[in-house]
Amino acid sequence: MNELRISLGICACTVFLLAIAPAAPTLISASQPETVAADQPASSDTTRTVRPTSGTQEPTRSPLAGDGPRAPDPAPATMDNADVLTRGDSAPTVVAAAQAAPKLELFNRPVAVDAGTMKAGRTTLRIADIQPISPDARCSDGPQTWPCGIRARTAFRSWLRGRSVLCSVPADQNDTADLIVSCLAGEADIGEWLVANGWAAATSDGRYAELEAAARSTRKGIWAFEVGR
Repeated sequence: MNELRISLGICACTVFLLAIAPAAPTLISASQPETVAADQPASSDTTRTVRPTSGTQEPTRSPLAGDGPRAPDPAPATMDNADVLTRGDSAPTVVAAAQAAPKLELFNRPVAVDAGTMKAGRTTLRIADIQPISPDARCSDGPQTWPCGIRARTAFRSWLRGRSVLCSVPADQNDTADLIVSCLAGEADIGEWLVANGWAAATSDGRYAELEAAARSTRKGIWAFEVGR
């Protein structure tokens, strides 16, 4: 009889424990959060942000949203070729530089007027940076004199031999018939040839001054004699 009472008491306790078991944590349920936490990367942040699961999110509001739409930042100022060309003070400079460029022009079969001046049709070509000897100039060798100006012109004509000359014509002289130019006969600079051979003098500020000094020292051309007027 006592054994029966003990068995019934054990059954009653078991039923009671089963009835209250869902409310108490089990080993499985208690260890589950630790497993999930172990699978996730560690983070020092203890708070989690809960984002809405719906398809829409609340738009982020700008701190200046109450002040109306914000104007875009102005682009940084730059200067390119177009800016330079459109500036009022640059365009005239570019045009003036283009107009000042000399023009190469070919003159056919010029005739020497003196040792430094040529005539091509109606155009007179005066070689720049030299001082021609006048055809009327005379040179003396002791008591004797002779027309060294004509001698210099004859030497120039013989050297030209009717060849065409290529001259650099300044832009401000394009419309004139009397030009001060630098010219080539073949590949030779005409002014250089005249001064180096003693048939013309160089201007004081020109590019042939050293050639004249060399021609005088070696007594070339007219410098072999005393030049008069």
